[in-house]
Amino acid sequence: MSDSTLSEIQRLAERMRDHQIQHLEAQLAELRNSPGNGLAGPFILTMAIANLVVPVSAAYAVPSQVLGLPGDPNTSWHLVLFTPWERTETVLLDLRNALFDDAPASVRDRVELFSHDNSAMLAKCQTAGIQLHLHGQ
Repeated sequence: MSDSTLSEIQRLAERMRDHQIQHLEAQLAELRNSPGNGLAGPFILTMAIANLVVPVSAAYAVPSQVLGLPGDPNTSWHLVLFTPWERTETVLLDLRNALFDDAPASVRDRVELFSHDNSAMLAKCQTAGIQLHLHGQ
C-alpha cells in the first residue's frame, strides 16, 4: 500500500471514531435529560416482596452482563438479592411463587438469589451495580 492510501485509511478511521463519539455523546445527553429508568419503583417493590419470603441481607440492581445474561434496552437490569439462608429448591420455589403472585411483571422474571457468602458475585454487584436499601434498614 502506498503512503497516501494508508493516510486515507487513517483519516477515515479517525472520522468514523469521531462520528461514533458524537453519537454516544448525544445519547448520553438525552439520557441525562430523561427522568431515569421506569423500573426503579418496580425494583423496590419486588425487593420488598422478596424480603417477606426470604431475608434479604443485600440487594443490587445490576446490568445483565454482570450476571453473564443477554440484555436489551428493555431488560438490561436484574435485581440481585443476597440472603443468609441456603439457596434450596424450596426457598427458590417460595420466592418465585411470591414474585409471581405480587411482584410487577416487568421485574419478577429478572430476580436472582444468591447466598450472602457468594463473595465473588457480591464483589461484582458492589462494583458494577446500584445498591438498594429496604426502608428501615
